[in-house]
Amino acid sequence: MIHSFLEQDEIVSRGGACIKNISVSMIILAAGLSERMRAFKPLLPIEGQPAVLRCISAAEQAGVREIIVVTGHRRQELEQVLLDKAPEARVVCNPRYLDGMYTSVCAGVEALSKGVDGFFLLPVDCCAVQPEVLTLLEKKFTEAEKGAVARPGFNGRRGHPPLIPILYKDMLLSYGGENGLKGFLAALPSIEVETNSPAVLLDMDTPEDLEVLLEFFRRG
Repeated sequence: MIHSFLEQDEIVSRGGACIKNISVSMIILAAGLSERMRAFKPLLPIEGQPAVLRCISAAEQAGVREIIVVTGHRRQELEQVLLDKAPEARVVCNPRYLDGMYTSVCAGVEALSKGVDGFFLLPVDCCAVQPEVLTLLEKKFTEAEKGAVARPGFNGRRGHPPLIPILYKDMLLSYGGENGLKGFLAALPSIEVETNSPAVLLDMDTPEDLEVLLEFFRRG
């Protein structure tokens, strides 16, 4: 099933409230080594704001009530910035971050509060995602058949972040298959939410990726 990105005046006004009384959390994955980038991605300045704070701001503007940031590499430096600039975010340290991103996914999922209906998984380098995209994903999540993962896309290509039903929590934590999160999600039913925003495809794994992301912001 494919849904199109809503025009700005059609998007449901959040005002801090959850759509149809659902509760959605955001897990921001910020524990990795940033080896290919050759710089610490969570604190890279993006248009004057560290990437991790851009992710938090987008979630807050979309009315997400619980924001979890998973830390690991250079955790003290990152956690101090979060304490100073985003004390509302919950910090979860992943002591196993060297074992790969899926361990950070599990650390964040284990920390979710009771009663949530679903959760976003957003790598910190996908910091261009707009709050309108998150709002749209929540809306389509509530309209879809129960158990479907809402997956954003642009021009037919899947992007970030997926919105995952909480009913898969235990399955995710016990998953031991190949390809980590990608492999886990491949087996789940999903709805494809087509957006008009290339931001869902942007990351900054490498310096070249960063330049593309910065150009996106420069173009407005």
